[in-house]
Amino acid sequence: MAFFAGHDGDMRTATVAALRDQLSEYLRLVEAGESIRVMRRSKVIAELHPVRPETPEEAERQALKQLEREGVVTLGKGRMPVPDFPFSGSEETGLIEAVLAEREEGW
Repeated sequence: MAFFAGHDGDMRTATVAALRDQLSEYLRLVEAGESIRVMRRSKVIAELHPVRPETPEEAERQALKQLEREGVVTLGKGRMPVPDFPFSGSEETGLIEAVLAEREEGW
């Protein structure tokens, strides 16, 4: 994206003028998990960071989004359907026993 003022290692940098001119774009990046170092006359004067997650689920979601930005994972766009696996065990034997029995049978 052309609006970035620069990139300093793992953190993006922006001059005060660039931040003022494209504040909405920079805030969108912060909301997406990015951190931005604000520079005035080649000196760091501030850093913008996302707010810490309030719940463990939100922390997990943010971590997955970061991995997606880094190209490590690709997140799905919907819910994955639960496959209809045949279950040969009874309620008394339970799922673990049924899986072990199938392993022994050479499934």
